[in-house]
Amino acid sequence: MDAAVPLHNGPNVTVIAARSAPGVEAVMELDGAVNKASFAVSLEQVLGPGLQSGDVVVLTNLPVHKAAGRAKLVGRGCPELV
Repeated sequence: MDAAVPLHNGPNVTVIAARSAPGVEAVMELDGAVNKASFAVSLEQVLGPGLQSGDVVVLTNLPVHKAAGRAKLVGRGCPELV
């Protein structure tokens, strides 16, 4: 019996997104893997502009979550960073 085997012939693509009560938002697609620089851009240019007072941003201990851009989000006084 020949089982179907998924093939990976294309480029590696990473999707960064935010989950909120209304649904998925602040979506950013990258070619290749995410790193601190690309995650900082995501925070500053994609997620950050949509944040409002009272929002909560939850980041894990994933190394890219320690990007420099997270301090700018907190500095605006908008979100609570957890």
